[in-house]
Amino acid sequence: MPNPSSDKQKLRQRFLEERLAYPPLEIKKKSDFVQKRFLKFLKTVSSVKTVALYAECKNEVSTREIFKHLRKKKIRVVYPKINRQKKTMAFCEVKNLKSMKHASYAILEPKPGALSVAVQDIDMVVVPAIVFDEKGHRLGYGKGYYDRLLSDCSSKTVGLAFEFQMVKHLPREQWDRSVHMIITEKKMRTIQ
Repeated sequence: MPNPSSDKQKLRQRFLEERLAYPPLEIKKKSDFVQKRFLKFLKTVSSVKTVALYAECKNEVSTREIFKHLRKKKIRVVYPKINRQKKTMAFCEVKNLKSMKHASYAILEPKPGALSVAVQDIDMVVVPAIVFDEKGHRLGYGKGYYDRLLSDCSSKTVGLAFEFQMVKHLPREQWDRSVHMIITEKKMRTIQ
């Protein structure tokens, strides 16, 4: 009988290695395309007051230009803050990327004392992944932070990825959550 957890771990490793093998210049170029496509999509969405972004690492799609644009438009931006002991993720407001520090899993996070924002107050969550499938399912790093968040969240969810991170189908378990849309450098996929 197939073991979804084992299959997922193999896929994680394969796609993470592939992403890490891309030259930084190529990642930057592709990231710029993804961010431009996201900003174009954002113009079609009304009444977005708060957006949750992620601080990219390990050759993920950058969100820095998105951050700058949102701040210019006076849209509140929040970033995840991980509590490893409780295995939870909270969101805190960030007004300047220089106010972030390296924390859990060597990822940039809001510094202690940053204003905490309730998940219910977030209008859109931008979600990272190692790989997505055509139905909006994702594989992250396997800790379940985003799956737990998405199960409690009614916000619009948008995955950012490179086209090489897309597959037709991923193994799925009952707690896995999908996103509403995936944006790559090639196209936008609205998930039904």
